[in-house]
Amino acid sequence: MKAISIENTELANLTNCDSEPIHTPGTIQPHGFLLALDTDYKVKFCSKNISDFQLSLEHTLDQNILSVFDPEQSIIIKKYLDNSIFESTKPLTCQHQEIYFNVNVHRSGEYFILEFEPFPDGNLELSNLYLQTKKFTSILSETIGLKQLCQTISEEVKFITGYDRVMVYTFDEKFNGEIFAEAKNAELEPFLGLHYPHTDIPAQARALYQHNLMRMIVDVNYIPAPLLTFNKEADHEQLDLSHSLLRSVSPIHIEYLKNMGVSGTLTISLMSDNKLWGLIACHHYSAKNLPHYVRISARLQGHFLTSQIKVQKVAEEYALKMKLDKKLDAFLAILDSHSLKAENDITVEELVSLTNSHGVCLVSDASVYSYGDVPEIEEITTLLKIMSEKNFQFVSSANVLNDFGLYLSRQVAGCLYYKLDETVSLLWFRNEFKKEIHWAGDPDKSIMKDQSGLSPRKSFAVWKEVVTNYSSDWQQAEIDIANKCVYAIQKHYSILKSKKVQKTQSKLLKKLQQANEELENINWISTHDLKEPLRKIRVFASMLLNQEKFTFDPQAANLIGRMAASAGKMHNLLDDLMSFAKVKNGEYVYEEINLNELLNFILEENKDVIQESKCTVNIDSLPIVHGITVLMRQLLSNLLFNSIKFSRPDISPVITIRSRLLPLKEEIAFYELVISDNGQGFENQYADLIFKAFQRLQYTAQIEGTGMGLAICKKIVEMHKGKIVGEGLLNQGATFTITLPFHPDHV
Repeated sequence: MKAISIENTELANLTNCDSEPIHTPGTIQPHGFLLALDTDYKVKFCSKNISDFQLSLEHTLDQNILSVFDPEQSIIIKKYLDNSIFESTKPLTCQHQEIYFNVNVHRSGEYFILEFEPFPDGNLELSNLYLQTKKFTSILSETIGLKQLCQTISEEVKFITGYDRVMVYTFDEKFNGEIFAEAKNAELEPFLGLHYPHTDIPAQARALYQHNLMRMIVDVNYIPAPLLTFNKEADHEQLDLSHSLLRSVSPIHIEYLKNMGVSGTLTISLMSDNKLWGLIACHHYSAKNLPHYVRISARLQGHFLTSQIKVQKVAEEYALKMKLDKKLDAFLAILDSHSLKAENDITVEELVSLTNSHGVCLVSDASVYSYGDVPEIEEITTLLKIMSEKNFQFVSSANVLNDFGLYLSRQVAGCLYYKLDETVSLLWFRNEFKKEIHWAGDPDKSIMKDQSGLSPRKSFAVWKEVVTNYSSDWQQAEIDIANKCVYAIQKHYSILKSKKVQKTQSKLLKKLQQANEELENINWISTHDLKEPLRKIRVFASMLLNQEKFTFDPQAANLIGRMAASAGKMHNLLDDLMSFAKVKNGEYVYEEINLNELLNFILEENKDVIQESKCTVNIDSLPIVHGITVLMRQLLSNLLFNSIKFSRPDISPVITIRSRLLPLKEEIAFYELVISDNGQGFENQYADLIFKAFQRLQYTAQIEGTGMGLAICKKIVEMHKGKIVGEGLLNQGATFTITLPFHPDHV
């Protein structure tokens, strides 16, 4: 039977890069070979170059994998396939004709794809991976900002892989690229700062980068090895190679690399928020086949950088926010001082600097009050008319000419617009920021088309573009500050108009600020992905310690264990912070609670912990009250296990829980719940301090905890309109007294 090729021979006739089926070329790079098996482990496709690796076509195609290799190796391969869990960081290793292969396996539709790569250079030793992790930790502590971190990572990847040039390539909102960081051999010309049009990496290529996070081209001068099959109905679309490592590369991309003088590449995807943020692009000016475990090591650097992209962005945004907050405080102080007596007083210098703008304008009815660099009054009036016709309440534009077809004089290009009410609008303006973009070749001629199809540009000489009519972009932190400012001005402007109770509104504003001070910082941290880097550190540490083929000396194993424990401790702290925020912000319904049943449930649920600590719990008859069950359960659990945690090592803990009905207070029934123990206690001078978040007494510092438990207890009691106080004697015990109404709605 004659085998047929499924090579896609129509690639050269393309008229649109975005239509190129790069995931189904029907060919592979020849530095390895490929087998595609059906679910019965029968080889349905194979690459033509298997003969280069001592395999014959007639003994491979349509044969069960067990008969392709010798019995011992066949069993190893089948056992790996039966497992159905394929991890690229730990590929299958097998031997054929005295050649050792790393075999990467993945599923593609109904087929198992097996890619065999010889590894004559051996494996990367685990100690290097450990040193990478340790070095990255020190890099984080030494780098300032995302750009410096990217530069350091590019240098690390170059050191690990030995490529001539390593770049961090980032995408803008239109998927144009920029060389954001670069490490290179001294004799090479720099690419740092150069821009590349979005057509250099078309849409379907970007989609593949999101699914297949690492791609390598060993030699751009390779001759593709076609995939063969006995199925006469098959074509290139039948075998999706999206996740293939050996997948043949687009001829257009190959020509592009040749035009650049590049012979070998390695590309690692950088993801943020499940989107393609950028690439680590490695170039070599001669052929280069990177061993598998060196590739994994380079990919680890990509994971490190990916885990920090959002964290670094949040840190930069937070730093800007803090800077602008100080300016906002200065402006609010002016408002609070009641020194502004008229509308035109509001457009002061502090308001301009608040958003890093160049001018500000307040329009009230037919009056225009301005400060700094603003357009002509007629232009402002026209702009407001456009906003009114489109019914905009808020607009952020870095190019008013492009967005609204309106040219603004006096070098003004950007605008931040707010509609305060039907007659009042506030606008910030920014001047034009002319910038020169250096493109690697003319972006309008990035892809050339002729009768033969498409071809990439041949010249990468720097092509300069001067961008006009743009201001600098409005950052989210600047917009957020403007929102707060607009709200404050609305309040103040209302006072100027109505001449009503300014002191009451000022007190309300202060009360709202105080109520949100604690939650602002917690929400800022918890709403961003701080847990992700911690999770990855724990996973990598676990991988290092649990893989039997890697052996550490005791000191190194101890360091990795301590690293994982520290990450776990920080993870617990984040959970406590989330609990604290939930208690403070949650919406609940009060219901009838039998405290005896609730406490017995807690004791039964945690009887192993109680028995292990040899704890005795004495309980009086407790009342039936109204409250939030889940929070009352958390309150009692926190206090109970707080007593166990801070017990004395030489005495078994004894906990006593009692209650009593208090005399009616304004015809409202209250009860008192007292929980006392014989533990370490505390000095009464710290009785208030222990209920504050993150506060821990010096002599309890060696006991594991986050300092949030009693702070959460206090918030729960306050939600039930009650009060909690603590009293202690050092090394004798502690007593917590809770006063709660029988029904919070009656208070």
